[in-house]
Amino acid sequence: MADAPRPQPLRPLLRFAVKVTGARAGHYAPTVAASFGAAALDGLAMALLVPLGDGIAQGTFKALWARPWVAAGLSWVPAGLDPRAWSTGQTFLALLGLIFALLLLQALVSYAGALIAFHRDARYHLSMQSSLLERYLGFGKAYFDTQSSAEVATVLGYGGAVLRLMSLAETFVGSVLRAGALLSVMVGISVSMTGVLVAVVPVLYLAMNYLVKRVNTIAESIRETEVSAHQEVFEVLMSLPLVKSYGRESAAVAAYRDLVARRQALKKTRLRWAELVGPLQKLVGFTALMLLAGFAVWNSSSNSTAALSRFCAFLIVARRTLPVFESFGHIRVGLGDVRPRLDTLSALLKDDDKFFVPNGTHKMGPLEEGIELKDLHFQYADEAEVLRGLSFVAPAGQMTALVGASGCGKSTVAAILLRLYDCAPGAVLMDGLDLRDIEQASLREQICLVTQDVILMHDTLRANLSYGLPAVPDDEALLSMLDRVQLGDWVRALPEGLHTILGERGLRLSGGQRQRVALARALLRAPDVLVLDEATSALDSENERAIQAELEALRAGKTTLVIAHRLATVRHAARIVVMEAGSAVQVGSHDELLADGGRYASMWRAQGGQE
Repeated sequence: MADAPRPQPLRPLLRFAVKVTGARAGHYAPTVAASFGAAALDGLAMALLVPLGDGIAQGTFKALWARPWVAAGLSWVPAGLDPRAWSTGQTFLALLGLIFALLLLQALVSYAGALIAFHRDARYHLSMQSSLLERYLGFGKAYFDTQSSAEVATVLGYGGAVLRLMSLAETFVGSVLRAGALLSVMVGISVSMTGVLVAVVPVLYLAMNYLVKRVNTIAESIRETEVSAHQEVFEVLMSLPLVKSYGRESAAVAAYRDLVARRQALKKTRLRWAELVGPLQKLVGFTALMLLAGFAVWNSSSNSTAALSRFCAFLIVARRTLPVFESFGHIRVGLGDVRPRLDTLSALLKDDDKFFVPNGTHKMGPLEEGIELKDLHFQYADEAEVLRGLSFVAPAGQMTALVGASGCGKSTVAAILLRLYDCAPGAVLMDGLDLRDIEQASLREQICLVTQDVILMHDTLRANLSYGLPAVPDDEALLSMLDRVQLGDWVRALPEGLHTILGERGLRLSGGQRQRVALARALLRAPDVLVLDEATSALDSENERAIQAELEALRAGKTTLVIAHRLATVRHAARIVVMEAGSAVQVGSHDELLADGGRYASMWRAQGGQE
């Protein structure tokens, strides 16, 4: 099996977790106090086993009352309640009852600590998940161009791994406190026997090292197959029409089955190694207890009943201490289990290759002069240059069209205007102001983009239409806008009308219906600048002409940038920019471009137009 990737430093991740969750030492104080209290109560209960054993061995508890700290305490007890007057049987029952009460109180304190920890971690988990999503949304679109959506969704769920790390740290502190309390009792019974027991700890540590390394390696493989399995399901569900039309259902199930089987096989291997921790620790602990027994027999100067009772008391405390030491091994295995997820999150917190788009500080208002592109160059990551010195002006209050063959960079211009991608300083100006200096929130309030690849949510038609609006318009306003995009009558005929669920990405609608819903949604925002990227490509000619007429009426005096292949849809644009290989080769009105001949005239003739 391949070695696990080099672990990432966890300190930045922990700093991030503390920042976003608001974690404070005070939040852990109640649970740590509960751990300490439970450990102290448990240690006190175990300490009472010594006088209990001594009393049983000697047939009397007089030695207990003779101890200085006990005698000092009893000096405050009223004469009628002095336990020194109790019989041996009464004292025995009282000590048993006190031990039981202490253990019961210890269980209640542990239970209260667990409830407090759950409510605290629930708050932390909500903050962590929300902050990870916010972190993702801050990345530039270029990051998501190379990432699987399934992997992004999977990694988004790794926030629990950070909380698991914090929980392991808390468990470690609690185990240390508990071990300290029990070890102090053991030292009080016998220093030499405690030394024998502690001597096995290095042996246990060395044995655990190998197991933890194996678990770490397997856990990384499990993480990778988990992502692959999620990606397989995601792609099948998102490509369901393709899968069905090509008859690939069985192949999709087989591929998914293989991934799940591989993950299960890895989990089985991990289980075999992880579950060795318990038996190994028990074996070492049992060996230690056997050594203790031999040591006690060899070191005992007499075979007195008192010495035997002390050894039995020590054995009981030691038996309760061993699981505490075993918990340290489980903590290490737990850390190995979550380490691959922690490493993934640590990489996510690094700014490298996240393609952040810097935010400006200037507020953008309605356009007064227009949009100017000046020698704009752009290329996607590790690809050839898409835009090569593109320059043109889109005057405010007019329609400007971008036309040209597929791949010439038209859609890239729209994405840059929305600041989905970063551009060079001074390459795009809005009323003379550098696009990079404009606050993105105010920019996107003024500009709205409608693409041919419509994005609709699995929600009602009303929710999709009102998405991003400060207030949901009433039914009359929504239906009026739907009438303008030739969709009103169809919606009124639906049994649930505006409450109709559109399905994943609007799959219950036809391509033309999806585009019209997207247009209505954009027009309801009444943006100052509307960018239409093949926004009517799925419409028939009759509906397209009707909607074009409505757009011209609604957008009169507003700035509109239209990207189109069909030249007939933009022939009335005030300015047409003809693009080729990322540059503007012609700029002018329809009539001017036809008169000039060249690329536009050739395209017009190829589409059946008449000069």
